[in-house]
Amino acid sequence: MVVGGPTAVLDLGGLRIVSDPTFDDPGPHGYLTKTAGPAIAGDQLGLVDLVLVSHDNHADNLDDRGRALALAAPLVLTTRSGAGRLGEPAIGLDPWTSHAVRRPGGGELTVTAVPAVHGPEDGEGDADGFINCEVIGFVLSGPDLPAVYVSGDNAYVRAFFDQHLRGTPQALLDQPSPRYPEVTFCSPPG
Repeated sequence: MVVGGPTAVLDLGGLRIVSDPTFDDPGPHGYLTKTAGPAIAGDQLGLVDLVLVSHDNHADNLDDRGRALALAAPLVLTTRSGAGRLGEPAIGLDPWTSHAVRRPGGGELTVTAVPAVHGPEDGEGDADGFINCEVIGFVLSGPDLPAVYVSGDNAYVRAFFDQHLRGTPQALLDQPSPRYPEVTFCSPPG
């Protein structure tokens, strides 16, 4: 479910996952102005098992109500620096590191942090090499689940391809697959 802005709700493997929660009303938020409110209020989501925060530096990816929702969840996965600012229950991940989340019916969901860039890929980095701020994306996967890429606030278009090609080169899904029958492809007319 798309809530608005960067916020999405994913029900995957028996877990309710919220990405980059923003639930504040429209209006000024620091140097940003939110022009529309969320499609649903955070308190109407029910139990949230996991919150993914690509970065906590700007209110357009984590606003006041989103921060409250995240900190009320049992687990928040984010950048290392973001985890330091957010505190418990946030865990910071470096790109290409993973965290296992227990699923209610048994098994695990693996969340792998993937590289991301906040700003133009060729922009000037800070002392730590980050463009604008530290940011990550996520790949969600499990033995009986489709892999889901959550890009976060990301201008790094090669990140999508990097996460597919890391380790053993493999083909991207470019045709219907028996493993993922829910994926359909549309060809342009002509």
